[in-house]
Amino acid sequence: MAAVAEEARREAAVRVVETAWPHLLAICRRMDRYHRVEQEALLGAPYDPEHAAVRLWEPLRRGMGFGVTVLEGGEPVAAMGLVFGRPGAASTWLAATEGAIRRHAHRMAAVARQGIEAALAEGGVQRVEALVGWDDRPTRAWMALVGLEREARLRRYAGGRDWFLYSRVV
Repeated sequence: MAAVAEEARREAAVRVVETAWPHLLAICRRMDRYHRVEQEALLGAPYDPEHAAVRLWEPLRRGMGFGVTVLEGGEPVAAMGLVFGRPGAASTWLAATEGAIRRHAHRMAAVARQGIEAALAEGGVQRVEALVGWDDRPTRAWMALVGLEREARLRRYAGGRDWFLYSRVV
């Protein structure tokens, strides 16, 4: 019974809010291993939390996308969003602290699906895509939850690593 009460208390302490700069900076400082490795491979440089946060924040600041943050007990533990780039296409992104994907996968996926559906239905977007490192199992599983399918394997794409391209096309 105590375990059920603890789970209910923890769920009550979880909120989803619009992403703000301090959220991204806090998450990037505590980013899980998979996301740090992916950032290093894509950038070809050691992981820097401030630089990672800026890369995620800049499109939001310019109005080229949107992001939401999962707060757990008032602390940001994960953020995700869409960035509108090429005409008719958007990229989805996810930044999470250790264990956040496992603890909040379904809640995060429900919010992400709403954003993806809105972009596809109303935003002039025909394609939503994401790059995920081949060894990032938590994020690969999360992509399936949000409705993206693995489209291709990009061999030795960035950092000499293989990546998977996930997408949803209408």
